[in-house]
Amino acid sequence: MGGRVGRLICNRRYHFQSVHSLRTHLEKRHGHSYALEVSFSEGLDWKQVDICVHNHILSVLHAREITMIEPATGENIVNWIHTELLKTELGPCLVGVALQETHKNRFISEATDLKYV
Repeated sequence: MGGRVGRLICNRRYHFQSVHSLRTHLEKRHGHSYALEVSFSEGLDWKQVDICVHNHILSVLHAREITMIEPATGENIVNWIHTELLKTELGPCLVGVALQETHKNRFISEATDLKYV
């Protein structure tokens, strides 16, 4: 049947709600129901990834106002998430991060390997 081509990439999807405002755009404070997609290569099991994302990302962002990122644009939020995950045990296996903010707006972190998105 032939050898294995490339590497296996896994994707997990998480949901959270947060409030933010874009003070630089004089935008009123409002919230979103975000969908976070984390892509990783082999090396961790699903439970390890779930625990990592919960402990380092969801516990910080869910049901809270995003104040640690300024301005709290979708682009900046997804890049912050990617940077935070790189600092964890998921870091060596992390391939990419994407964030769905609205029906029309999906952001992919700058460090994501786009061939896997």
